[in-house]
Amino acid sequence: MGTNTDGDGKGSFWKKLTTPIYLFSKDAELYGQKAEGGVRLRKTGHEEEKKVEYIELFFDLVFVYSLRTLNSMFHAYETEFPPFSVFFTFLFLIMALMQIWYFTTLFFNRYGGKTIRDYFSIFFNMYCIYYMASGLQMQWMQHYTRYHIAWAAILLNLALWNHHKMRTLPERDELDLLILKNNFKVEIAEAAGLLISIPIYYFSGIACSPFIMLAAFVFRGMEHTYYKERPVDFGHLSERALLLVVLTFGEMIIGIARYFEVGDPLYVNILVFMLVITLFLCYAFYYNNMHDHHRKTSGLWYLSLHVPLIMVINSITIILELCAEDEIPGRPKIIMLVALVSAYYILLLLIEWYAKPEFSKNRHIVIVTIALLIGYAFTMYLVGSIPVLAIVYTLIVAGMELGIMVHFFQRISGRRFSIDGYFG
Repeated sequence: MGTNTDGDGKGSFWKKLTTPIYLFSKDAELYGQKAEGGVRLRKTGHEEEKKVEYIELFFDLVFVYSLRTLNSMFHAYETEFPPFSVFFTFLFLIMALMQIWYFTTLFFNRYGGKTIRDYFSIFFNMYCIYYMASGLQMQWMQHYTRYHIAWAAILLNLALWNHHKMRTLPERDELDLLILKNNFKVEIAEAAGLLISIPIYYFSGIACSPFIMLAAFVFRGMEHTYYKERPVDFGHLSERALLLVVLTFGEMIIGIARYFEVGDPLYVNILVFMLVITLFLCYAFYYNNMHDHHRKTSGLWYLSLHVPLIMVINSITIILELCAEDEIPGRPKIIMLVALVSAYYILLLLIEWYAKPEFSKNRHIVIVTIALLIGYAFTMYLVGSIPVLAIVYTLIVAGMELGIMVHFFQRISGRRFSIDGYFG
């Protein structure tokens, strides 16, 4: 008699659990928001672009710690270049972290809301990521169980999150159910595979998780058909990608601290600092001036491009740290620097597919950039094994690429150069 139930017969506790809360909303009165959908409407009834919430930025911060911990794998190498086995392990571990970010970002873009359930899922995943990362400070293969249980727990949480939305999402249709069911199946299957891989590793010494992770990426990519029919909120997705790029460059700023130790030449730390700034400004210039924030797209390829982009940016941080160690042979460091910087600009060219129509698929900037990178590789070959000269030439190439972007933007848009107008 005294029980308070809603129209579906559920208790008031469940209603509170799935009701939006506005702990991080700038002005809740501006929006009429459905209970779980995460779709914000103006009072006029027209859809407004989804904004990146503070909780999402807070979630991304745990990746800064994770990247720093991953990078510490290379700190033991002060007199020799790290073996390629270390790089392969590093690539696998960073891809595992990026998969978690990829799955969570896509989900929150479409179905994330402001409920206690949503917030609990975010905080739970943050804890598990922190647990995964803290295990990396030890010998990773000796803590295979610890790492994979935490990873599987994150995937199970995401699967349950999708299942919960299947039952509670207002105004859901068949397409929503197809997307949520596919997410649920892939995440459950991957979590089960990771847990099964634990005894397989201990009995046979074979680590199956890299193959399981790649299979999950492939099966999630098959959602392109569903997402193409109902595009993502691309403005929100772009901003989430931007935030992680900024945080990764922030890790690069921390990583170059080695160049600022007492006794190091002043000109070297100036060159390295300018290189980091110039690399960042190339992405920032594209994002602020050329990127089409309102594009209708599935967003899967765009987000997929940012997975290797984050990996490349973080790997540049590692190589810059290794370049500061004089006793490590210079030739392998220079080869890796050339490969990573070239990969960075090739990925930017691919991301420019999502530029505004007048800038997208511009063959002139592609041809000039490729020619510049070929000249860069040839020049670095002549440099030999002198890291300081390699940094100088890399800075020159990065500055030239930024100049190329500004030139083509001016020529196509007709706008005159203005720092404020171009960079924010």
